[in-house]
Amino acid sequence: MAATTAWWAGVTTDRAALVPANVVAGALSGVTVLALSDASERLDARIMGRLEAAGVRHPRRWVAATSLASVLVGYAVDRAGARAATQALEVEENPVRTRALTPVVREVVRGILQATDSADAQVLLGQLAVAQESFFDDDLEGFSATVEFQVPEDVVRVVPHHQTYPVQARYQAADGTVLQIRLQVMEGKLSHLAIDFADEAHYEDEEAIDVVEELIDQWPAPADLRYVREGPDGQLLPVT
Repeated sequence: MAATTAWWAGVTTDRAALVPANVVAGALSGVTVLALSDASERLDARIMGRLEAAGVRHPRRWVAATSLASVLVGYAVDRAGARAATQALEVEENPVRTRALTPVVREVVRGILQATDSADAQVLLGQLAVAQESFFDDDLEGFSATVEFQVPEDVVRVVPHHQTYPVQARYQAADGTVLQIRLQVMEGKLSHLAIDFADEAHYEDEEAIDVVEELIDQWPAPADLRYVREGPDGQLLPVT
């Protein structure tokens, strides 16, 4: 008997036994679960028999196609879920934000750079004009003796790319402890500004305060700073 293709189902059947699409879909949905749960020959035969009884020709092709489609859909869903989870994890692990530099921090950096007239100082002053503070969400409140900078990638950079700027600022805390402020350069750009103890021997005293934030709660006024620079032999020389 001649065969024809039912356009609404896409299934080739005998003309005398056209199979509605919902019958085929129902049979496939039921047998696919069985096909995936047990690969025994007996179950395979039952699956093929049910499809043939429904009028489906080449039942193995249909089972294979249906199984492949299920795998592809599952793969796509898994990839989408994994991508969303990864993005959420990146946001959670990297809560970095930016804000404008405070006027006092900007003035401290400017004072260090303008203490001497050099080509590097002019380049870094240009970076300072467009720099912002980079901080984490848990740094929203309270004083920090370190300020991280975020500088655009397209700025002019200095060489060496990694250096502690040779000029530093010094001042005294309220208890007389001498503190230093140093400017770090990474990849040729402003990296961070930090206050620390000027005397390295300070850390050898077990009874001394070893956390600078316990001595100060704000950045110093530029008028309170004096500047020193490294000499040829590594000794610090006053900047006049």
